Amino acid sequence: MNASLLDAQLICCIDVEEEFDWSRPFQRDGYGLSSIHALPAMVAHMKNLGVRPVLLVDYPVLNDDEASAVLKTLVDDVEFGTQLHAWVTPPFDEKLSKRNSYAGNLPEALERAKLQVLTNAFEDVFGFRPRIFRSGRYGFGPNTASILKNLGYEIDLSRFAHRDFSDDGGPDFRNISTEPVFLDPENTLLSIPSTSGYLGPLRRWGGGILNFCSTPIAKALHIRGILVRLGLFGWTWLSPEGVALRSAKSLTSALRRDGEQVFLMSFHSPSLVPGNTSYVKVERDKQVLWSWVEDYIRFFLSEGGRAVTPWDVRDRLK
Repeated sequence: MNASLLDAQLICCIDVEEEFDWSRPFQRDGYGLSSIHALPAMVAHMKNLGVRPVLLVDYPVLNDDEASAVLKTLVDDVEFGTQLHAWVTPPFDEKLSKRNSYAGNLPEALERAKLQVLTNAFEDVFGFRPRIFRSGRYGFGPNTASILKNLGYEIDLSRFAHRDFSDDGGPDFRNISTEPVFLDPENTLLSIPSTSGYLGPLRRWGGGILNFCSTPIAKALHIRGILVRLGLFGWTWLSPEGVALRSAKSLTSALRRDGEQVFLMSFHSPSLVPGNTSYVKVERDKQVLWSWVEDYIRFFLSEGGRAVTPWDVRDRLK
């Protein structure tokens, strides 16, 4: 064992959600749920690798008897939480738009009402209250933490380290690190951001470079693309969707050398069936995703890391 990841902790998440055309405008219907039937095989695969994944379930899945029945067979092998897709979760008092697809942009009362409906739907299915949450599209807003705390949530996975969604109307997480932090003075609501970071010789100055590349002149000169092509600078995150396995391993090793201890990898349940997402278009893509998940987990564990749940991270911090 190399032990370069000694004591590092890995959390694996699956966003369990409806199938829809990501390239089209948001709509409240017209989605599918057939990919839910592919979840048990992936959960069993991850269990064999020593991983207890976190399944973050949204309202359309919870509101469907057939889909929720599949989920209930997995209770002993996973951690469950909720995921809020605002555009398909009642009440439907907002206009459909990109900006409103980030739930944190909604008025406080509406975001709270949608979260209450989602939480109640989860409890109706499983018989217990959810305590783990992720906002769809990472739509964490100024009121999200207080709403979650009021509803009894203890873990939030909504924030995305070093990522800026502001061009799309979403939140700016460029100044958020991958380090888990409590969001309240009482240390009852823990945020574990999605893991991302910088690669290349200039990675130490990643935040400053990214800010500069966001300026009009840098965009006009395509500075970021030039740096990427020269191999001097890059950004990536931990996911089998659109990320090379080599890049994910390099990021993990670099962040561990920086002292990072908690790593969060995730992907979407529709990608388990070809044709649902841009990441998995054909059967070959599906095989690549499965291999990516297995190879990355084996890499992490063989280097001295451990597969954990969000509760293990919280308990260690406390």
